[in-house]
Amino acid sequence: MSYSEELVVKAGKSSLFSLLADPFKLSGIIGHFSILGIEDGKTGKRYPPSEVKKQEDKYWIAIVFGVTSGKVISSAGTLDGPIISPNSIQYKAETDDGKDSFKILFILRDHPLGTKVSITVEFNVKAGLLSKPFYGDYSSFAEHIVKGHIIPYIRSISSIDIGLKEIKRVRGNVEELLRELRNLHNIYGAVVIKGENFRFASFIDDRELKGSRIDISGNTLGGGEALSKLLILSGLAEMVIYEVPADDLIESLLKSK
Repeated sequence: MSYSEELVVKAGKSSLFSLLADPFKLSGIIGHFSILGIEDGKTGKRYPPSEVKKQEDKYWIAIVFGVTSGKVISSAGTLDGPIISPNSIQYKAETDDGKDSFKILFILRDHPLGTKVSITVEFNVKAGLLSKPFYGDYSSFAEHIVKGHIIPYIRSISSIDIGLKEIKRVRGNVEELLRELRNLHNIYGAVVIKGENFRFASFIDDRELKGSRIDISGNTLGGGEALSKLLILSGLAEMVIYEVPADDLIESLLKSK
């Protein structure tokens, strides 16, 4: 059972990365696994954190399964992670009997309006352990973890969660893309233009670009300098235009703390 979803949140990538790369915090967010201790890399035995001599990111956990009757079923196992790359965080877990396992993958990317977070959870559970009523409004346990636990928490730590809608994606010469951008009307959202050695991003307010930034060969420029640099670039690039639906924005403002 696998389920994936992504959202854009108005929160910094580094702060989200730090949060999701902490297995103790993640266990509290998800609620369906609990860290009991750490597996000692030297002896292979499991101890409370205070007694570990060499930690290698292998945790002793209880995977918790709940059912609607109020009865709780759990299995002991190990959690590996966080397995970290520049833009992703991954966790892998398996019960001691090898029957149940799960994987959690977060991919975080910078976005003009904050951070785009992609979440994939794969949960493999032996048949008959969980009954469908437990999922509630969700079709699988993986979907329950993503939509019932992870997404509500991520939304709660962002000041405003804005659902962006991709309305145009086009490739061409930078000059051609800029002409197309100038012809847009009544758009409130953002634009990203990616070339071989540069990445440009800006808010769009009708046909006016605001808060522009460009990263070119490792150097970052902002505002008017970013626009001036973009205007003299050439070569093939890809442009993606996003719109902030007015109804979604108002709804987010009403729900924000």
